[in-house]
Amino acid sequence: MKSRILMAGGLLWMGLLLGCSKSDSTAPSSENQALATVNDQVITVGDFSKKWSELPEFIQEVYSGENGRKELLDELINRELILQEAQKRKIDQKPEFTNQVDKFRERLLLDAVLQEEVENRITISEEELSVYFKTHKDALPPIEEVRAQHILVKTNAEARDLLKKLSRGENFTRLAKAYSQDSGTKDHGGDLGLIRKGQTMPEFEAVLFSLKPGQTSDVVKTSLGHHIIRVQDRRMVKPLDLQDARDEVRREVIKEKERKYFEELVSSLRAKAAIQVMGPVLAGLPVPGNDPRPVGKESGNGPANQ
Repeated sequence: MKSRILMAGGLLWMGLLLGCSKSDSTAPSSENQALATVNDQVITVGDFSKKWSELPEFIQEVYSGENGRKELLDELINRELILQEAQKRKIDQKPEFTNQVDKFRERLLLDAVLQEEVENRITISEEELSVYFKTHKDALPPIEEVRAQHILVKTNAEARDLLKKLSRGENFTRLAKAYSQDSGTKDHGGDLGLIRKGQTMPEFEAVLFSLKPGQTSDVVKTSLGHHIIRVQDRRMVKPLDLQDARDEVRREVIKEKERKYFEELVSSLRAKAAIQVMGPVLAGLPVPGNDPRPVGKESGNGPANQ
């Protein structure tokens, strides 16, 4: 079970929000089938499915089931009403709106070029990682490890009952041995050993690394069930080998390559471009952040500073 906790990595909630099986005769037959109309504007099954796919997993769980399906459709209807109102008011024609659109478009264009010419070019070999680790080993940051216990049960109610027992002073290790459904750790009082970031499920990790030694968490829900976590110790250790610091080393190698490819891209573009800088005009501009007024002079019609 410990390996499941450390490596499951947040199993995706796989139910379809539309809640229709292949045998359901009422299942929508097409992505273009209408779900609702809003002032003659159609919201289709495809619109609904697209919105669903964009939701984070934890939000998908909120909208699961028949009631959730209706709530999400209501939100799509509300969104369409507001969009239609914005069009009636011609907000998209206002200067402040078009300026923001232009800025956003510029950002997207810049990002797209950098994606194609910088990020997509990056490949990293095992040898490159090994060389970087050997040459930068002493400069790499220490790694945080947390030693923790946990109790795993099926329901939130069970977990809440255990929290009450803990609040009355009952021993965490004894409760883990008695109630935990993690067969891999319950006989050891729920001991998970030393855990580093990236080794466990995100929702479990977020709580685990927020606790101080001796602290006990509230109920933590994951795909495995409901957990109560207790941190025993935290420590910082220097990476002893590449495996210890693989993520950090990879990030640093990527940064180096991004800088290299960015400089190559800019140099290439400048070499092919006709660029002329108007030196006198540039020299006449005020230095950003500096007051352009002559020293000893006051501006405006108000009284001089005392």
